[in-house]
Amino acid sequence: MIDSIFRHIDRVYGLELEVDIQDFLISSEMCTGLGQDAARAAVLVREGQSREEIELGVYIGEEALDQLSKIDLTTAIRPESFELLVTAIEEVSHFAYLHYSASRERRVTQLELELQAEVDKFIITWMLLLASRNDGRGPCNLLDRLFGDFQIRPELEPVTRERYKAAASLASRYCTHVVQAALSRDRLSALLPELRSFYRLTQRGKIGRIHNIVYAA
Repeated sequence: MIDSIFRHIDRVYGLELEVDIQDFLISSEMCTGLGQDAARAAVLVREGQSREEIELGVYIGEEALDQLSKIDLTTAIRPESFELLVTAIEEVSHFAYLHYSASRERRVTQLELELQAEVDKFIITWMLLLASRNDGRGPCNLLDRLFGDFQIRPELEPVTRERYKAAASLASRYCTHVVQAALSRDRLSALLPELRSFYRLTQRGKIGRIHNIVYAA
């Protein structure tokens, strides 16, 4: 499943990363050794041998990876499996965005990273479910499921909570006014130039694009 998520992100946005995400997965033991909470998925970033280099690692967890491999996308997905799926998409999205940006010596903000991940959760979940179903239709309630009733962990710092809220709100507007309309008409190919352009924008550019789209509607 992790490979499939990464390949979908790479193809949709035309990233041509040419890396195997399996090489970046780390164990729970290594995660703990790096001082991270092994109870939560995360992308770990640290400086490389020189200050111009960064090292990336993706932590999903052995049990979670096993559960992901057992998800059957052709049937109704249980809430806990759906949450696991979108969590995996979020972390793979972070990895892809950081890898792509680092390879171009481009700095990114945390809000920019979270905003793109929120958009990716909608796009990639839609594509995975669409590809696995014979009726050729995506889930009609996906927007509500992702953005309508999400919860933010109460232990997070207020500034982090506000960043997650902002990212979800912006992504919801973008997906509502651009993505959903195109996908509902089976026009994903026509949508690709917009998605790829949005992906490459800075935080300021992404927010500006979303505001222009919303006001134009």
